Amino acid sequence: MKNIKLICVDLDGTLLNDNKEFTAISQAVIAEARKQGYKFSFCTGRSPYACISLIQSWHVESIIDFVIGFNGSLVLDYQKKQFYQQDTLDGSTLPKIFELIKDMNYEAIVFDGYSEHATKISERTKWIAQKNYLELVLDDLSGYYDKQINKLLCIIDKDQLDEFLKDIPNYVTPDFKAVRSNSEYLEFIHPHLSKTNGIRKVCKLLGITLKNVISFGDESNDIEMINDTVGVAMKNANPFVKEKAQYITEYDNNHDGVARFIENNLLKQKL
Repeated sequence: MKNIKLICVDLDGTLLNDNKEFTAISQAVIAEARKQGYKFSFCTGRSPYACISLIQSWHVESIIDFVIGFNGSLVLDYQKKQFYQQDTLDGSTLPKIFELIKDMNYEAIVFDGYSEHATKISERTKWIAQKNYLELVLDDLSGYYDKQINKLLCIIDKDQLDEFLKDIPNYVTPDFKAVRSNSEYLEFIHPHLSKTNGIRKVCKLLGITLKNVISFGDESNDIEMINDTVGVAMKNANPFVKEKAQYITEYDNNHDGVARFIENNLLKQKL
């Protein structure tokens, strides 16, 4: 791993524990990695705007170089506060998506800046707004049918989502791709979008290539980046992700698996 220059890390199920905590151990290891010359980026399905609020609440502004959000659709150079958008989803596909999932129990969400627009006000949509410091707005989402959006998030009962994605990691059509980001989250994005696209943008800004990137993930929306970089799957990862990974962490997300891997394999001196 001599040529690694950029560390890209998924959040939920990867860097964060199940209580959604960015632990002091993980923060310390990442801070040391940056001192030793590595650049560090979140690479998540979450909104970069939500990540800005979270970074401030965690008081880790000094250790974040980039935020690759919306599964690669919106990249933020955090230190320069500059955004780069690519591969957005055409809002005209939303009726097709709603037709596809009409028999499922779901809430649909579009993230718009610091707001969360949801088809239902439920405990699930309230929780997402609260944890991301977003305003929750009740909306049938028809106002987005003629716009470009970064993604549509659908919260679906786990059993129904398991059946929908049975034996396949992602659901792909010419109009959109559906990727799972946790047990109840299905994210509808541009059919050609992946976290790798966002990483490529960061690589271009840094003057490096994908060979200089190590990435960590746990779910099907991490498959492309795990496959296209030096990919590390979490111990707790979906089997589809583990199949693509070059490495698997010794510890899961509840025991600082990312930090322990970085410490043991990248740092010149351990903390």
